[in-house]
Amino acid sequence: MKALTTVGLSDAHCYRDGDAERIVARAKQLEARLPLQSTTFPVPTEGTLGGFELFNTSTKSLAPELDGFYGAPGIHPDGNSVLFLVGDHFSPLRTKVLIGNAGVKDAPIPPAPAKKTDGADPKKEAESAKAVVEGRDITLLSRQVIQIKVPAGMTPLEAKDAEGNVRYYFTVHVATPYGVSRELLVPAVCPAKPCPPVAPAPKATAATATNYSVAVAELAQSYAKAGQTREGKYLLGLAPAAGRVAIKWTDPASVPPPALMDVAFDFKYKDCPLTVKVTGEVVEKDKAYTLSADQMKELNTQLFSALNGFGPFTDDTNPLVQPLTATVRFTPKDPNRAVAPTSASGPFALKYACRIPTEPAVVPVVPAQHTEPVPPMKMP
Repeated sequence: MKALTTVGLSDAHCYRDGDAERIVARAKQLEARLPLQSTTFPVPTEGTLGGFELFNTSTKSLAPELDGFYGAPGIHPDGNSVLFLVGDHFSPLRTKVLIGNAGVKDAPIPPAPAKKTDGADPKKEAESAKAVVEGRDITLLSRQVIQIKVPAGMTPLEAKDAEGNVRYYFTVHVATPYGVSRELLVPAVCPAKPCPPVAPAPKATAATATNYSVAVAELAQSYAKAGQTREGKYLLGLAPAAGRVAIKWTDPASVPPPALMDVAFDFKYKDCPLTVKVTGEVVEKDKAYTLSADQMKELNTQLFSALNGFGPFTDDTNPLVQPLTATVRFTPKDPNRAVAPTSASGPFALKYACRIPTEPAVVPVVPAQHTEPVPPMKMP
């Protein structure tokens, strides 16, 4: 249609006289009434207080706000404090107040009163309504003011003021269906004496026996019969280790210590305690602590050395015929947590099998101790 006003009709001779001019005039009239132009319209980016949002997710809504408090100078740790909380956007029906680690008691909203009958007692109805009000520790005075009765047994927060002095505060939050307010710090006050200090939280410990267990309840090992005589007596000799002792970290919700130190094995033979200590640290890998080949050799060397002190043995008296049970003790190494000596939970035993070594077996024995003759005791 716009082309008719500029170029005109190329086939005007096909129409009656005056039709072409009238069509061009009508096109100009239509262009004047419906101009083909761009119009800029401002789109609102602010939401209403009811929470409506358009093109902007950070608009202001009915989330509660806390600006301050009035009444007592602070909160007594044992209770007996009444405060006015001042803010905005408090909900008349669904407002909750949290102070420290405890919530302020809020009684349920009473149902709508039934229609009065001729036999209704106005005095009982008034007492019932009064009991409901007195059972609540939150009283909403307006959308900007709340009266609260602070309960006892809350946990204060320790903080330092501008001068570096330690002060104790209670954190106050207000929640409605539209959100949670920012925290408001209310000082902790005690009459006639300063507030007692907050007991420090215990440090996380890496020395809980339930966090460690032995990967295999019965670990296979090897030994050799060394220096066997015609009578069938022999000593225990070293053979290549068949497996390695592994201690697992069993707490999936926390990070294991980087290493274990002072690893020791407590055995018992003929009611005699035998303790074998492994030198060096056992490094954590994939939440497990596995002894190295040198540490396993050291374990067997010390164990055979202690057992050979009871030898020589026969097949009937060989202490390795039955599995040797042991308790694994150690001390976690962790600079970020308090540690203490602990042990791995669960049963653990070393089961030895005799092997014929390709080389002469090394026989670990207890080194002979030099003893001096004890001088005779002189009688007075």
